[in-house]
Amino acid sequence: MTIGAQHSAYSLDRLLIRWPLHKMTKILSLLIIGMMLVHLIRPLGLPGLKKRADFWKIALAALAAISLTVVFRPGG
Repeated sequence: MTIGAQHSAYSLDRLLIRWPLHKMTKILSLLIIGMMLVHLIRPLGLPGLKKRADFWKIALAALAAISLTVVFRPGG
């Protein structure tokens, strides 16, 4: 591992420790809710998200993403 790689990993660790988990999950939640609202107005057209009624799939992905942030949070 080079010195630059060690420095960037150290900076990332410091950022994750300094960034509170509740802010990260709130931002993620607001982003997902925004995506759901946009999808209800006009479907995103991504694979599996072609109809307006598919907005629940975004909610399911959000639940999984928020669960992962809680499971892998720094500090156990």
